[in-house]
Amino acid sequence: MINKLPSSIINHAASNATLKAGNTLTTRFMKSKAVGKVCEMAAKNPVAVQSLFSLGICCIARPATNMITTSDKKDASFASCHSISSGLIGWVWPMFFSTPIAMAVGIMLKKPQKFFNANLMKKLYPSVGIETITKNGKKIERAMVNAKNQLLKQDGSLLSRNLEPLKVTKNKIEEFLKLNPKLTVDKHGIARSTEAFQTKDGKYVLDKEGNKIGCALQKADKTPITEEVELGIKKEQNMASFVSWVPDILLAPPRAMLTIALIPYLLNNVFGIQKGAKGGKPAEPTPAGANTKVATPQTANAQVAATKTAQAPNNYKQNNQSPAFKGNKKPSTFVSLAGRSIVAAKQIDKAHNWLIEDLLAKKILAPILNSKFAGKLIDKSVKVDDMTSHMTTAGSIVTTGVYATSTLHNKGLNKTKEDKKASKTLALNQWLVTILSTIGAYTINKSVDNYTKKMSYKFRDANQSHPMLEKRVQGFKIAQKLLTFSLMYRYIAPVLVTPIASKIGKSINNNSPVAAKAKTPATVATTKAPIQVAKASAPAVKTPVATTVKA
Repeated sequence: MINKLPSSIINHAASNATLKAGNTLTTRFMKSKAVGKVCEMAAKNPVAVQSLFSLGICCIARPATNMITTSDKKDASFASCHSISSGLIGWVWPMFFSTPIAMAVGIMLKKPQKFFNANLMKKLYPSVGIETITKNGKKIERAMVNAKNQLLKQDGSLLSRNLEPLKVTKNKIEEFLKLNPKLTVDKHGIARSTEAFQTKDGKYVLDKEGNKIGCALQKADKTPITEEVELGIKKEQNMASFVSWVPDILLAPPRAMLTIALIPYLLNNVFGIQKGAKGGKPAEPTPAGANTKVATPQTANAQVAATKTAQAPNNYKQNNQSPAFKGNKKPSTFVSLAGRSIVAAKQIDKAHNWLIEDLLAKKILAPILNSKFAGKLIDKSVKVDDMTSHMTTAGSIVTTGVYATSTLHNKGLNKTKEDKKASKTLALNQWLVTILSTIGAYTINKSVDNYTKKMSYKFRDANQSHPMLEKRVQGFKIAQKLLTFSLMYRYIAPVLVTPIASKIGKSINNNSPVAAKAKTPATVATTKAPIQVAKASAPAVKTPVATTVKA
């Protein structure tokens, strides 16, 4: 994939040019391997990074806070179980779907000439050369490459795969200008053209004095980084993000249903809440260590026979041992296992390459991306400035709709009338969380945008020598947005909404006709006192209700 540096970074290079890496806590944090790996992964596979953030928030922080802040412990348990289930399923799910697709996209962008047709290549890399060849009697266009399969420009020169701008130190500016009289160096040390100028939406970009700003030059070959080149960068980034997110959104319904299906198991085994039977009676807990199997004469005889067999000495084994083999020794277990492991690793690697490159990249994704419809979408994507946030929101809305529907219709969560009330509260909780989270996440991202840019300059300055610098800088911004959305969707909004949803849910349930009719019988049915006492304590109960309780 081409390493990139959009003009937004070039124009704000002052911080990058003046900052010096120190031994501050911020610098050490920026230089840490963990932060670098997360940023690199965010650029390649944003879905996996979001699931990683969500795992920590959903399985630890949110359940603990819910149990502390929500007065109704049953509502808190339902919300906490949903959170843990969502975190676990959301973490496992991308491993099987989003991650393989993200890996396939990465392979395609490393060797675009192998997978993309001439039209798509021209959209993504405007400077690439296009040639016409005859294949099977047909004339086709393709990207120009040399003997090493490297992309070329139309004039035959090598197409630079690194769009990092050329920087000149202060003590070498004078010498640089003598050797390159048609170039200039701005106050931040960025080399710029005096013939090609920056444009935005076809209009020239002017400085404070009203002068045109020259295009920054690529470090590799001094080629101007024009608006056309920047739009190609944006198209490639949006295309990669879109392809990674769409499968996650389309597969949201089965993922959400798995999440809801896991809640009853967590309620029972993590929070110790036994789901009630259909008749309204709670399930009787099984004493610890109790044998749940029914004893029969046959099972008793079988146990006695098994005990005798275990206690009897194994005379046959002792008296019929074969003599030690003294011939050539067989290979050790370690050597045998090592050989098998190598063979297995080769087979796994071969299967992996077939799945990712041959199947996903070549036979599935390439035909889709090379289609005319995809080409139109890629052209229109230049108008989208924040693809990560938009795709995250779309996925959350689809997932919430499935969550709410599954919650209200899941038999494991709606066995009793009380369970149905809790399910309504949980569904209300889910929709309120999504609405509040969406508004909050966009608001926060917009307000911290300038701060994120400044931090990205510090991150760039602290990691200048890393070979994947441009990819990590790109991922740094994506990771910030993903973290903001994860905190809003998975923690801040749920914690704020759960107590509110609990109160609203109680109000709705108490005011419903079903709740009014079921209120008195539920009180009578749960008491352990004799029926005569129950009648005395509740004289308003009519005879048919009392008859039902006796039955």
